[in-house]
Amino acid sequence: MDARNSSRHRIKSRHTIVRPRSGRESEEISRKKPCDGRRVNFNYEKMAPDRSIMPRRVLPLAIIIIAVVATVATGYIYLGPLFPANSSVKPSANPSVTVVNIPRGSSAVPSAFNVSYFQEFFLTGMYPYPVNIVVTIGVNNTIEWVNQDTVGHTVTVLAAPSEGLKFNSGLILAGKTFAVTLTVAGVYRYTCAWHNWLAGQITVKPA
Repeated sequence: MDARNSSRHRIKSRHTIVRPRSGRESEEISRKKPCDGRRVNFNYEKMAPDRSIMPRRVLPLAIIIIAVVATVATGYIYLGPLFPANSSVKPSANPSVTVVNIPRGSSAVPSAFNVSYFQEFFLTGMYPYPVNIVVTIGVNNTIEWVNQDTVGHTVTVLAAPSEGLKFNSGLILAGKTFAVTLTVAGVYRYTCAWHNWLAGQITVKPA
């Protein structure tokens, strides 16, 4: 190549015109190489659920289950009395009936009442029962409770002779009565299911 052709070649190389690319080629280049020169990756995987909220959902459910189990376990004392007692029994002047009055205001907690002391000594006979009576079979062994209070109470026996009746009055509404005849000698200890300080002991003597 002579000097003229070499000079012509340099001029041609310096002013080479680049052929415009078609629209499809430009689109392919745009996808392959972003204009900022960085490689872009798109991750379409679903994000895993946030498991940190699970304990907050489980805790209320656990509390509900515990509450249900505790209620069933104490159902004898706390659910049984919800049924009203027989209100057809009226106070009687018959001397064979021993009447126990539940005075007005009995639902108020006495200042000297100690629940721990009650739980420890109630069944042992060492508790200072507000009601402590002695009856004799065939003489005055029918006991009647008269509710003179403004709220309902129960007579729930928790200790009785082996062949005796472990009765539960149900809810004795205000102004109503409940009566039972005890025919088995021995000691009966009862309380109100809702107001434990209304406790009593009945000693039944044989005829």
